[in-house]
Amino acid sequence: MCAAIGEDVQSAEGSGATALEEIRQIESGESAYIESDGNAWVTYITPDKVWFEGLYSQGEGGEVSFAQYKLAVQTYVRFLADPEHKPIEVEFPN
Repeated sequence: MCAAIGEDVQSAEGSGATALEEIRQIESGESAYIESDGNAWVTYITPDKVWFEGLYSQGEGGEVSFAQYKLAVQTYVRFLADPEHKPIEVEFPN
């Protein structure tokens, strides 16, 4: 998951905003499945799980829960939006 997010979410305004919008669409029920094609990975998003497939022989990037993916994307977009890129402490859900 980390490689997929790090390689495909490159700015808070562009690809970060797109990733957050996809999360919103899943949460609202507007979409039940999103196939998001990025620079290096395809991210498959459902309300229960998210999995990744590399576009350039990276193979599969594993599977995580939707909640884990949402937390990772939100945190990374916050980091990218901060011009100083200060560390962000994250409380992991139980």
